[in-house]
Amino acid sequence: MNKANKPQQPAAKKLETINPRTEAVIAKVELTDAKGVQAAVHAAHEAFVPWALTPASRRLEAIEGIRDHILQNAAAIANVISEEQGKPLAEAMSADILPAVGLANFVVRNYGRITTEESIPMEVLKGLKSSSLVWKPLGVIAVVTPWNFPFSIPLSSILFALAAGNTGVFKPASEVPVIGTTIQRCIVEGGKLPEGVFNLVLAPGRDVGDTLFSPPVKKVVFTGSSETGKWIQKACAEHLIPTVLELGGKDPFIVLEDADIELAAQGAVWGAFANCGQVCASVERVYVVKEVYEQFLHRVLDHVSRLRLGTDGVDDYEVGPLVNAEQLEIVEQQVKDALHKGANVLAGGKRPAGKGYFYEPTVLTEVDHTMAVMTDETFGPLMPIMQVDDAAQAIELANDSPFGLTASVWTRDREWARRIALQLDAGTVTVNDHGHTFALAETPWHGAKESGIGVTHGAGGLKEFMFPMHLHQDNAAMMKRRMWWYPYSSESFSLFHEFAKAVTHKVKLPAFAATVLRKKQWRKAILG
Repeated sequence: MNKANKPQQPAAKKLETINPRTEAVIAKVELTDAKGVQAAVHAAHEAFVPWALTPASRRLEAIEGIRDHILQNAAAIANVISEEQGKPLAEAMSADILPAVGLANFVVRNYGRITTEESIPMEVLKGLKSSSLVWKPLGVIAVVTPWNFPFSIPLSSILFALAAGNTGVFKPASEVPVIGTTIQRCIVEGGKLPEGVFNLVLAPGRDVGDTLFSPPVKKVVFTGSSETGKWIQKACAEHLIPTVLELGGKDPFIVLEDADIELAAQGAVWGAFANCGQVCASVERVYVVKEVYEQFLHRVLDHVSRLRLGTDGVDDYEVGPLVNAEQLEIVEQQVKDALHKGANVLAGGKRPAGKGYFYEPTVLTEVDHTMAVMTDETFGPLMPIMQVDDAAQAIELANDSPFGLTASVWTRDREWARRIALQLDAGTVTVNDHGHTFALAETPWHGAKESGIGVTHGAGGLKEFMFPMHLHQDNAAMMKRRMWWYPYSSESFSLFHEFAKAVTHKVKLPAFAATVLRKKQWRKAILG
């Protein structure tokens, strides 16, 4: 066939990634097609057994190598994060790179302690049987992550999964493919991993089809919207594939009458506007008791007035842009809805002139739960503040939400804070701080209600990537049969009954055995 007439392969699709500060195209990345996704899963499946059999010490050396690669290239990585996602360089370092390093340190230093075989105390058959839990890797793990913390969120699962002996397929959000390839380089080059242990796929949203949510994938870890999380859960349910889902939030911030108002105001401003409010644990609802409402509002407005937007030409700034035009529209619609229903804008309330997906840090008052800004996840730079009569009303309103990721209570009284915290529907409640515990590798990160299932970080987060196999061993070589084996008889019936009474009254096994051996028919039932 003439070359000119040879069928041409279709050109690979390209994904343009946009700098949200300038709206300029910064890269065109080749997308992974359906066959490529299947190949990635197959490669991970083929690499699993050799990697699982690799000594834990070697796997932890790989994690150390990844950590060291991140540290050596931290400034360059922060620049990539800031350019593609829009957050300030300081936030890229504090909220993406620092947590990733902390997670690596945690797993290296605590892996042995967390995964040690656990002996199970035996009450009924003590001495005759022994049981333990042995922690085994699962297999292929699919990790699907969002764009808001595009470095730390993926690594919080990838590092734990690899350390535990699993292989992985990673799909970053389509808004941050360059950061995805940066992570791949950190893992493959830093960890010096065998081929197939870690695999990157770049595809928009649901274009990956069911491949990531079907066998041989053994677990799916997803961080993102509740809507997408439910879709993934349904897809995985077809094959009984377990999931870890970290979904939406509408986190309440409760200020009580004895709070340090200056501290609370600073905490609210950071919690609401960090990462331009694009945080699942962002301060999205503020409830302030009436005694300190005006004082708190005054201090918040003062701090908001000092925030700098990262518009074109500004080098040092606190608040970057929203990630895309769609997210900007959600913020504008929520403000419009709130104003229509009677809310007041005391700061911000509009997008500034010029390029970029910016929206001014906005403070709203006269808000209530008829407004989307108080009930729907915003993921933007809005702080609605509502006056309440007392702590009881604040608790009631805080729990009036389908979400339950985190919450915070602001008071000088630690015992009062504890009593209130225990009444809140949230995976994490912080006292006199908000939302920062994702950066702490030791503490669990999980939500209640529609904020997700499963856990990341901490000992529980590592064990999400392992299967607790129960190992049960017999220690009674003298026994020629077991009393619950065939044949059944009236003697078996009476022996079972006597045994049930002995267990209930905590009769020690030697004393029970002595009783049994005194009766010929029971002795025969046990010894054969």
